[in-house]
Amino acid sequence: MPKVLIKLHTHDSKCKYGIHKEPGGAFALELLAPQGMCLDAYFSAYPYCLSLMYGAEFKFMPDPNTITFQCPSPVGPIVMEARRVTLGDKKIKVIITVKEILKLNNKCEDSCQCNMKIGQEFEFNHMGQCPEICPAGFLHIFPYLTTLLRGGKPPWPTGRNSFLVHCPDEKINITYEVILQEE
Repeated sequence: MPKVLIKLHTHDSKCKYGIHKEPGGAFALELLAPQGMCLDAYFSAYPYCLSLMYGAEFKFMPDPNTITFQCPSPVGPIVMEARRVTLGDKKIKVIITVKEILKLNNKCEDSCQCNMKIGQEFEFNHMGQCPEICPAGFLHIFPYLTTLLRGGKPPWPTGRNSFLVHCPDEKINITYEVILQEE
């Protein structure tokens, strides 16, 4: 499997997620998602969690403060639920719960290929609480990262080993460098 490194390239403005790295600092791949949650599942959860954080209601669900979705695993998709929990001072957190793990024969399993288990809960990263990369940065990096980790062709010209990904928040200047390292 190829080795991919993600570094903070520029950081000259304040990130609302509280990135605690200096330019050149590397991000640990295992900490890009909440601990124990696979990157594919986190990428699938992100748009729903962000929607819940900003007040979306899913009126087609029995509880409009929850949404059910699944990861894209071709081996056995994980069915998850994201739910909004309102705390004191009008603060909100979003909890992701593994509800079901399916196999191709439609038989339920106890854990998935990434060792996530039914009933396991993860808290969606929220402002000021990110141990590593912010969720928005992750969302922009993930498609390239997963392509490279699975042996896909780098999206840059021949002769280069890296490219830059800008934070999606246009008000700040944070850039990540994605580097494909020789094995």
